[in-house]
Amino acid sequence: MMNVLAHIPKVAPPNPNGIPRIVVPGGIGDIYWILVKLQAFCGRHGIEDKPTLVILSDDGVWESSRLRSVPFLKMVPFVQIGAPSTTPMFSGPRKEKVLQEFYSRLSRENHQAIYPGFMGYEYLICYNGLINSGHWLERDDDLECDWYFPMEISEEQRSFQERCQDRFGDYAVFYFSMVGDFVTRNMAQFPLDKMAEGINRFVARTGLAPVFIGAWWDFKWPVPGWKDHLPVLISKIPGAVNLVGQTSLAQAFGVMRGAKVVAGYHCGLTNMAAVFGKKTVLLWATGRFPENTPLAVAPPDTRMTSYVPLMTGDLTVDRFVETMADLHNG
Repeated sequence: MMNVLAHIPKVAPPNPNGIPRIVVPGGIGDIYWILVKLQAFCGRHGIEDKPTLVILSDDGVWESSRLRSVPFLKMVPFVQIGAPSTTPMFSGPRKEKVLQEFYSRLSRENHQAIYPGFMGYEYLICYNGLINSGHWLERDDDLECDWYFPMEISEEQRSFQERCQDRFGDYAVFYFSMVGDFVTRNMAQFPLDKMAEGINRFVARTGLAPVFIGAWWDFKWPVPGWKDHLPVLISKIPGAVNLVGQTSLAQAFGVMRGAKVVAGYHCGLTNMAAVFGKKTVLLWATGRFPENTPLAVAPPDTRMTSYVPLMTGDLTVDRFVETMADLHNG
């Protein structure tokens, strides 16, 4: 896709300090995979200062990604955040169709991951296409992977973890973002009633308190025609603790770090539970990605040990419950 870059507008502001600026996609998982290789990338290219990361984002459309990604990057000591922190994915009346097509292909196809000179910035890095097309991050090139790179745990994160453990005792965290593909694919294959039954049976079997997390847009998606599925699910779980839309990212990380089990839909937020070493069960829609993708998102030592993906196409309530209970008891 390199020839496409010639047609993408140059929107980068001047770079007076000369520190390389790297454009990254706007999601926690998207950025995590880049950070896994970023220190090796900087070493190879002689980047001694903290590189500046700029999020490819459109306010109002990709706002949810930016609101999570910036706090996430602030936890990483070997990068700095651009000022401004984002660069527009589109401009004007969205006439840059070539950029839209480039990003779509970048996210789903295994071409290349590193593009010098993208939009006038020094680099674009994106491993989404690699992973979403069924390949392994650790086998892509000879850049070393650090799956557990340094991350600062703030007092806010630490204290919220302790507060949740004191308030709820032993608990499980559940995350279900019931918008977009999660409704049309995941929930279509494993319906809400089965999900509720599985959670209730797991809670009754283990005695863990059910705690739901997510952002405000997970609870009430502001798009006409979408139903508020998540409030319905939570209402079906007696004793559920609803923290959806009530936590910062640091607090969401804190509540996950204190959990005995984390379960729900796959996304950058819940992928981080596996990185934190938590017992994690994530639901993936059958037919959405190649068979390697649900494992490739997580560190190799967690795959099918502390982290187990479940495909929703043939998922039964029994298997959902048994998988979570086996992890909890193991």
